[in-house]
Amino acid sequence: MALSLFGVVVVGIFLFQQFFERSIAPWVFVLGLIAVVIWLGGQLGQGSRWQSSPGLRVAAVVASVVMIAAGSLGAAPSNGLLVVPASIGVMRLASTLSARIWIGLAAMLLALGLIAVGSLTVTMSPIGLLAIMGGVVLGFLGGLNRRQARLAGVRERELVESTMATREEHAKAAALEAQQAVARDIHDVLAHSLGGLVIQLDAVEALLESGRTADAASRVRDARELAASGLGEARRAVEALREPRENEPVSGVEMRQSLAELVDAHRALGGSIELADSGQPHELSAEAAVALRRALQEALSNARKHAPGEAVHARLDWGQHGVVMDVRNRMAGASVTAPAALAASGGGHGLAGMSERFDALHGGSVVAQTQGDEFVVRVEVSRQAPR
Repeated sequence: MALSLFGVVVVGIFLFQQFFERSIAPWVFVLGLIAVVIWLGGQLGQGSRWQSSPGLRVAAVVASVVMIAAGSLGAAPSNGLLVVPASIGVMRLASTLSARIWIGLAAMLLALGLIAVGSLTVTMSPIGLLAIMGGVVLGFLGGLNRRQARLAGVRERELVESTMATREEHAKAAALEAQQAVARDIHDVLAHSLGGLVIQLDAVEALLESGRTADAASRVRDARELAASGLGEARRAVEALREPRENEPVSGVEMRQSLAELVDAHRALGGSIELADSGQPHELSAEAAVALRRALQEALSNARKHAPGEAVHARLDWGQHGVVMDVRNRMAGASVTAPAALAASGGGHGLAGMSERFDALHGGSVVAQTQGDEFVVRVEVSRQAPR
């Protein structure tokens, strides 16, 4: 901008000098003054709010056309001085992204025509006339070059913005996925621990009514251990959200122990379960191990809630490529009902969360459905790492 203002000052000085020396006619001086003033106004208005107003943008185009016309018509009579603002006007229109490219081309042709008309008022050699016209052509080519540079800048900014938006979407998706995983964990933990507490407290109430205080105290201790265990699992789930980290693979022995804890807890709550195990246990990814444990936990919680008193049969088959677990129980008969508070608990999100968990595993699948008079949960995980 400083260079352009310097150009305005230089052209203005020479314009006044020619006028005072009477080397140009008054009408040429007026045309030159109009062109210089518009040139100065355009430079001072660069980067201002007019660029965001459609009406003012049109006014700027009209002003540029007037500057081109005035400068071109007075270019030859001013010995080529006024071709400078004319060329600047053509460059400005050709480089303006909001204006169509044909506007810049039309401005160049207009300037060339008016230069030819203005040359009729003075004596000028053909070479001098072509030199003046060449300045306008150079202005048009410079405008095209600047236009391409601006287009490249716009595209680069759009690419950066698109990349940033994509990254933000990926970050949001990752955060949402982590929150959903923790929500599934907390749901499973609460369904298991709180459902067990309901059973324990119902048993305590029955024992106290019958005067068996010693047995009631034992049940209370069991309930406390169950609550502490559930609280610990809930804390671990929240810590996983706060400080996500890569989990180590789980050995087959550890997996067996983890499932055995759930079996023991189910029996401690008065449930009946048989767990059969076949094949050679092998290492699983941490995600696959968690999915298996949560699947058995959800199946047992549903059995206690919807089929109390019915035996649960679970089978774990260790294969060469993965693990298949089958958990089934007879559905409760009309004469057997769950405690009201337990049967009404939950929102039906356990099975949905189980499906989401296995969908996130490579080679994971889950089927939960009724087969005859039994409800069956069958899950499968692969030995491969999760996606």
